[in-house]
Amino acid sequence: MITDLKQSLERVPLFWRLQIIGWSAYFVYGCIIRTSHYQDVPMGVGMSLLLETTEFALSSILRLIYRRLNFHTGLSARTLAYIALFSAAATACQLIITQFAAPYVADLADYQGRPSSLLTRIAFFGIIYVSWSAAYVWLKSEFAAREARSAAQRSELQMLRLQLNPHFMFNSLNNIASQIPERPETALEMTHDLSDFLRYSLDREGTLIATMAQEVEVMTAYLKIEKLRFEERLDYKVDVEADTLRMKVPSFLLQPLVENAVKHGLNGTEPPWTLTVGASRDGDRLCLRICNSGELDEAWESKPGLGIGVDNLRRRLALHYPGRHQFELRQEGGLVCALLTLTGEPCEV
Repeated sequence: MITDLKQSLERVPLFWRLQIIGWSAYFVYGCIIRTSHYQDVPMGVGMSLLLETTEFALSSILRLIYRRLNFHTGLSARTLAYIALFSAAATACQLIITQFAAPYVADLADYQGRPSSLLTRIAFFGIIYVSWSAAYVWLKSEFAAREARSAAQRSELQMLRLQLNPHFMFNSLNNIASQIPERPETALEMTHDLSDFLRYSLDREGTLIATMAQEVEVMTAYLKIEKLRFEERLDYKVDVEADTLRMKVPSFLLQPLVENAVKHGLNGTEPPWTLTVGASRDGDRLCLRICNSGELDEAWESKPGLGIGVDNLRRRLALHYPGRHQFELRQEGGLVCALLTLTGEPCEV
């Protein structure tokens, strides 16, 4: 029951949720204040119902006007002038409505007849509509700016992800082509593994987030291709803890790290080569470890030789895990290890 209600509320546009909640809270506050003042519950509730219902309706009309004027630039001088104008109009409408309703509410009629009441009501309703309008326009511009930034980040992430596929395709096709003359059966098997990789890529098209289980699957397809290429010269091991498989990560997170280990790590040492991939969980942190045979150049950070994969990965991590990730490449004995720690779930942007 509670779940169904929550889902129903989530389908209501954000504006109407805030509008209903805000004015309902103000109605309750008005009932308490007026009931306390007049010492009359029906009077307090009746006046609040009249005034807050009118304010709800007029503020909703103001929203339609501001939407047509397309206020997305914040509280500029022009916008403030419009806010003052339309808030004054809403105040006038509020006064007219309460004037017509006054005969039906004894204390409201008495209040209307006081010499100072007109200026008090103008100031009171004017402050309400100016405040509501300023808050609406400011929030609208903030949401618009945030959506624009989010759209730009989504586009960049999509571009970065798609950038990986042509890079991987180029390397894989070159590998397959090199095997065709002397090892056609191996080339055929590599083609099948490449098709598995491409099927995964197509299935995940337009999706920036995946599970670790899916990432392990696509990474394994890549490693099978490299194993067929190097045969007994390459030995790889995948050790992924079961409780990490459901964790969410950016799509194609592991593949560029493993590809970088094969391309830059194995080329610098004599076979047989070893490559290990490990994943463990520590609370809400995901710890990844990719190690390969080789020697790490001390000046590796200042060299462009790491290729597109790591540069791409760093930018994606900055967008998906702002301030919540650590990436390190270091030498451990005869191994070069890439260590990656991710905290929490990735931002879907």
